[in-house]
Amino acid sequence: MNVSLRLFVMVLAMLAAAANADIAVNFPAGVNISGVVGAPGYEQDNWLNTANQADSWGITYDLKDETNTSTGAVMDFWASAFGLQGGFSDDPMAARMLERGIGTCWSDYDPDPAHQDPATFRVINIPYQLYDVVVYFGSRELTDYVQKVNVNGSSLYARVPANTGYTQMGYRKIPNTSTSNLEANTPYGNYMVFKGLTSSTLVVRADWAGGSGTLPRAYISGFQIIENECIGAVHPIGDLNGDCKIDFSDIAVIAAGWLIEGAAK
Repeated sequence: MNVSLRLFVMVLAMLAAAANADIAVNFPAGVNISGVVGAPGYEQDNWLNTANQADSWGITYDLKDETNTSTGAVMDFWASAFGLQGGFSDDPMAARMLERGIGTCWSDYDPDPAHQDPATFRVINIPYQLYDVVVYFGSRELTDYVQKVNVNGSSLYARVPANTGYTQMGYRKIPNTSTSNLEANTPYGNYMVFKGLTSSTLVVRADWAGGSGTLPRAYISGFQIIENECIGAVHPIGDLNGDCKIDFSDIAVIAAGWLIEGAAK
């Protein structure tokens, strides 16, 4: 076995041995997901499908990681359930996750935003010293709208375009520069990534920020808590692309230079 092949096998072994401590939750509104789901670079198995579609504070969920190991973290939430448009029996799992979810609560369909309770979830006892949060949302609503997602005090804005679901745009990330409501010029997409959180408590809420519809709506379809292993900027062995994780994106780094020889000194 030549040196390059041995290196490739060693990296595969490291990937197989590395335990993924990520937490993933899907708010299903009656449609569960299974298998590996997530935006590029955040794919994982063992998503928790919440049993309750609309909930109030106090009904809790014990959160496990991708290895089905209890993390000690506990979640509850406040929201209304929404089953959005789409034929989910044959849609990919990503569409089922993104196009169902929890949303803004309102009383008697009162369209006044001042009377709305935003969809909010809370996680306590997060065991990670440093972590990132991925928040998913989306719909096939008939009108455009803008929503603000607040994660532990930091907010990003996203435009959710009308009649545009996963099958139309795939996964599309909102840039971390989208910190203000630009109305029709707000970047559009269906997920956000908040990096470098350290609190053992996580509070995430989605607020309607404007749109052409008559009813204010803002959704959360699911979320992930991604343990960041780079405490003190120390990267784990095998992290070839510097993202603080060992996964198949590191294999891509190897593949890009596979059998390419450097100049001899």
